Amino acid sequence: MGIALQPMGGLILLVLGGELLVREAVQVATRFGVSPLVIGLTLVGFGRPRPSWSPPFRQH
Repeated sequence: MGIALQPMGGLILLVLGGELLVREAVQVATRFGVSPLVIGLTLVGFGRPRPSWSPPFRQH
């Protein structure tokens, strides 16, 4: 049972970490006077191709 909970816990931590990263980045950008449109376009532009940068998982 513990083995099944580890991936779920990791996924939850990953989502929470991503949420925290985005919120803090938006706050920093807003403090520097960056418009919300530019912030949104940058986040979408960076986040969209991100999964293709990771190496594929293979079973050996």
